[in-house]
Parts: sequence; structure tokens; C-alpha cells
Amino acid sequence: MRTNGISKRGREIPESPLRLLISTAQLVEKTGRQVYYLNLGEPDEFPPQSVSLALADFASRKIKYGQSSGEPELISAWQKYYNDFGVNISTDEIIVTTGASEAILFSLAAVADPGDEVLVFEPFYPNYLSIATLLGLKLRSVSLVRSRESFRLPPFENLRQQVTDKTRAIIFDNPSNPSGYVYSREELASLGRLAAENNLALIVDEVYRELVYEGRPTSILQFPEFKGRVIMLDSVSKRYSLCGCRIGCLVSRDQEIMTAVRHMCQSRLSAPVPSQRAAISALAYGQDYIKSYVETFRARREMVTRAFGDLPGAEYIQPTGAFYAFIKIPKLDNSEKFCRWLVSDFAHRNQTVVVAPGTGFYLKPEDGRLEFRLAFVLENDKLNQALTILREGITQYLKQLN
Repeated sequence: MRTNGISKRGREIPESPLRLLISTAQLVEKTGRQVYYLNLGEPDEFPPQSVSLALADFASRKIKYGQSSGEPELISAWQKYYNDFGVNISTDEIIVTTGASEAILFSLAAVADPGDEVLVFEPFYPNYLSIATLLGLKLRSVSLVRSRESFRLPPFENLRQQVTDKTRAIIFDNPSNPSGYVYSREELASLGRLAAENNLALIVDEVYRELVYEGRPTSILQFPEFKGRVIMLDSVSKRYSLCGCRIGCLVSRDQEIMTAVRHMCQSRLSAPVPSQRAAISALAYGQDYIKSYVETFRARREMVTRAFGDLPGAEYIQPTGAFYAFIKIPKLDNSEKFCRWLVSDFAHRNQTVVVAPGTGFYLKPEDGRLEFRLAFVLENDKLNQALTILREGITQYLKQLN
């Protein structure tokens, strides 16, 4: 029976662990306490200079609907971007979406029906669960193997055993949010083989692709043997600091999938036209902007490593990609309780921090009760101060538990 007119999906959709404590933090700020936000993956960097000019151009223009699949100039800009990266994509294999979030929604809706299963690797990006819930899909999780130095995929046979007759797709991000893990070329090949053997769609979220700190980034599009089942998701949000523009794209060489997604795009009319112009100007900067961007975050990663690499009571794995650290505190009682305490009850020199509790990155919240995620997205002085406060907060909280 329905309760107060609310649908089953309305009751079941989880609250985002990334935004869980924002309202509490805002109330704390009103008391005069300074809050450093390490919970959202929103880079504290300016986008390329041309973006402001592209947006200002709309001050004297009428803003009409764009084309449902994206403005041709932006599709061509994405095509050139991938060609420069060493991947040849035709314009009919790219669809512009309202952020990568919409690309996740459309890709899952195109390949799976209500009641079907999708394979994910824990810890995973929480929006996969939210969007799967909206679509009536069930996530089936496989835990990444965690050692003292790294995360990694479990053996291939373990993965194969998780595929059922209801499994329709595999979805994951590379590099990973929240772990910062970068899948090796061999692991990507094994996932492609798993998808091929079981007739699954392989949905790979590559919004952090170039944010790799060791070696060169690898795209799933560089595996031509799997091109018939790959759906790649991308965005300008992270690598160009354009989170609020909400422009992403979906790439597939399967025209049946692309036709389905184009029809879905028509139902929402078009992605924001001014934001598409901003994305065109950002993509024109190419790899020079991104190389500088990566070096900025490499320096910030080193700051996090210095702060947590030797912190008593903490297990820290240095991320090899993205701009997140997923930190384990074995003596923690509950990460959500800890994160709330940081915001509500703790202060160091009238300052505190917000981080995301690990409970929201697993299907079973209790599996993340010893972990939290921080995003090293603040400029260096603020980040250094935030890390000092967080270290002190961990130390004081653990003392209370003893």
C-alpha cells in the first residue's frame, strides 16, 4: 500500500552522503565558525579564461532551445578532444548530456529494464545507486580488494561468479570516486572480456580520466575489440572546473543504443545552450590546460599524504587518480556519527571541516562505517588548514571512544 501518496522509488532513494551535512554546516557557519568543505568534488580552480567570454555573449542574445542531442559545434569539439587523445570517434557516436549524471541515467535506461541487475565495484559513486533506484534496477556489488598500498579488482573468476541471468550491465568510474583507484589496462581488458562473455553493456564513467598521477591515462575507448558493447560517459565538470555548467556526453559505437538515447534526449528537449558554448570554449584549450591542472592536484595529493600517511589510527592509501582520499579509521564506531560530530560539536580555533561518511559508498551502509572520503579540492593554504583541523578532529574523537 502506498504511504501518503509517495511511490516506492520515492521512499527508497537514498540521501546523498556528499550533501548529507551541508545544511548542518551552513547553520554552524551562522554562529561564526569557519567551515572548510571537503565533502564535494568541486575544484576550487577557475575555468579557462574564454569560458567567461562565451557566457557573456549571451547577455545580448535570445536563448532558444538547442538540438536534443547537442549543438553540432560542441559535438565536433568533443570529437577533436578525443582525436587528440588518440581515439577516433565519429560525430554520430557522441551525444551531449546535462552533466555526466544524465549520461548515467540514459545509459542505464537504454540497456536495462526494471528488475534487472547492474554490477558495481565497492566503494562506488553514490549516484549509481540513486539513479538505479529511480529506474527500478538492482545494483549487485563486488568489493574491491584493499591492501595497505592499493585497491584492486578481485580475480576474474570471482567477478564471473557475480553475473546472474538478470545482469545487464557493468558500471564503474575510472579513476574511481571515492577511492582514487585507477584501473590498469589489464583490468579493463578483463572487464571487457567479462562483458563480452555474458552479453553485458560495459558502462565506464571517465570524468576524471586525465587526473592520473602515475603513468598515462587509459580510456575504455582504446579497446576496439569491445567497441560494440562499450558506453563511455564524460563531463567538463572536473577537468575544466565547470561543475555548475552541467555539460557532459555519452559515447557509444552501438547505433541502437545511440538511437534509444537520442529519443530520451528529446524528452528533456535540450541541454543548457549557454553551458554548451562554455564547454566548447573550454575544450578548445586542449591538453595544455589539463596538464597544469593535474600538476595542481598532484601537489594537493602530496599534502594529503603528508597529513595522513603517518597519522596514528588511520589507514591511508595514496590515490593514484581523481582528487579524493578514502581513509579508514579502524577504531571508529560509525563514520556518519563521526562526520556529524566534526561539524556540530568539534572546533579547532573556531574552525571545522565537512567530509563525506563512508556509509554512503556501499550497498550496506555498515560496510563503510570505518571510512570517510575527503576531496582535496581547496587551494593550498585552505587545504593545509583543513587537513590540520581534520587530523586534530580524528585524534580527539578517538580519545573520546577510549
